[in-house]
Amino acid sequence: VWTVIGIENCPWTAKAIELLREHKESAKPVILNPEWQRRLIVQYQTKKSPSIFKGAAHFGSYAELENYYKCWFFSERENVTMY
Repeated sequence: VWTVIGIENCPWTAKAIELLREHKESAKPVILNPEWQRRLIVQYQTKKSPSIFKGAAHFGSYAELENYYKCWFFSERENVTMY
């Protein structure tokens, strides 16, 4: 299960949730108020919104999620074309 923690009206939070759902992943959105966002920044040394977790592990931001699926897509295509 993926958890997408963001702030209200953040377009990147919405894009992260959409990307996960496109890949048939279970995504739980959590919208933080500014105080909890500051705590998240301190704990995980991230200044980006959203902060994405896979299970209990901090995964990264939208950029890391997008790269994850790009790498997955290309590695799947390479495996298919190699046969």
